[in-house]
Amino acid sequence: MKPWMSAFSVASALFLAFACADDDKPLSDSTGGAGGESGAGDTGGTASTGGSKTTGGSSNTGGSAGEGQGGGDSGGGGQGGAPITCDPPEPPTSGSGDAGGAGGASGASSGAGAGGDGAGGNGAGGAVSSELAIEGSYTDSFMGHQVITGATWTSTSDFGGAVFHIASYSNVEHWVVARNDQTNDFNPCLWSRFDWTEKAGVLYYCQAAYAADSEEAARAVPASDASDPASKGCGGSFPWTALTPE
Repeated sequence: MKPWMSAFSVASALFLAFACADDDKPLSDSTGGAGGESGAGDTGGTASTGGSKTTGGSSNTGGSAGEGQGGGDSGGGGQGGAPITCDPPEPPTSGSGDAGGAGGASGASSGAGAGGDGAGGNGAGGAVSSELAIEGSYTDSFMGHQVITGATWTSTSDFGGAVFHIASYSNVEHWVVARNDQTNDFNPCLWSRFDWTEKAGVLYYCQAAYAADSEEAARAVPASDASDPASKGCGGSFPWTALTPE
């Protein structure tokens, strides 16, 4: 090769090497930075053609995090709900249909009262009784406790407790209708009916209704079978619950 051709080849090689080195550099460090900042905003780095555009595009991750946090807050608001609330009924001042004398009410409760013939309003004289005939504190068949007043029936056991607000009762027909307290674990604010009877000197009760929609619906529930309370008749074939005075 001639000397002048050799020199031309060396010069050409050096020129190409420098040109390639320049192509590997970003167009502008400042332009790339601007792209990153723009990406961190709303446009995702579209203002930059430099390598830092990828960094700008990562703003999408930030946006997703923000949306996720917002979704979490919104979801949290849906948990739970407003608690069930209701006002207890006014306690009855006397038994429903129990206009007979005190002897009549006692006779209906124990079967031995003087003056009661088993029908409301047919007691023979005496002052009208305004008390529920089975008021008192009892231990039941399951070692729970039943406290009955003219206003409430309170049941407690090792498994919890419940309060029922008495709306009406009959000493003659042996039933109590009450509204379930709003704090009861089961069927709050619905209605219950308790039947009671006495057999061989033992007082028994049966909760014949526990989730009726109204006082009238609870009262309309058929009376429990009291023919053999120690063995059957509550809810069909179940025994009634015995109450022992405390």
